[in-house]
Amino acid sequence: MIRLPKAPGQWPFSAWMLVLVNLIPVAGTILFDWDVLTILVLFWLENIIVGAVNLLRMVVATAPIGRKLPMMAFFTVHYGGFAFGHGFAVTHFFGDASTIELEPQVLWSFVQQQGLGFAIVAMLISHLISFVLNDANNAKMKAKNLGQIMSQAYQRVAVLHITILVGGFLVSMLGSPLWALLVLVVLKTAMDLSAHLKRLEHGSLDPAI
Repeated sequence: MIRLPKAPGQWPFSAWMLVLVNLIPVAGTILFDWDVLTILVLFWLENIIVGAVNLLRMVVATAPIGRKLPMMAFFTVHYGGFAFGHGFAVTHFFGDASTIELEPQVLWSFVQQQGLGFAIVAMLISHLISFVLNDANNAKMKAKNLGQIMSQAYQRVAVLHITILVGGFLVSMLGSPLWALLVLVVLKTAMDLSAHLKRLEHGSLDPAI
């Protein structure tokens, strides 16, 4: 069961940004007929944004630079492999050779064809705003050890996107009806929001920022 640790009136600005950005796939599904592949590719690309922003958290951490660099290199390789595996699953289980492949040029063409550019930029802005408000100037967040910071990205995406992949299979089995696609997006949003609020609740000096 998904439990939000705070009432909506107590949510920080970054949480409202998260909800607003996650309304874009809802609009895309209703107005532009985005299918399950399009939605899952968008969520996968957000995974990459999450990893990049987590590297920024490691950059501003108070740990010595001699410890940061090896940990950042390890995270880049390890998380990159995780993201590649997730992308492979999405493109090969929900797409085919005629629609999408895990290659930069093909992905870029798919993003352009499906009109995902705005959604990707909005997600990037949302995560950067959260980083600036909740991490970059937060002494308690910056004081976390590098292992804790590194694990934040995995904690956010592992359970969430396993659930999304399973949900994607179920939606595909149902023939990708509109209501099922919307349920998938709402489920992802609720899980994402819950993880975001819990992270702030356990780490922020002032979660109301």
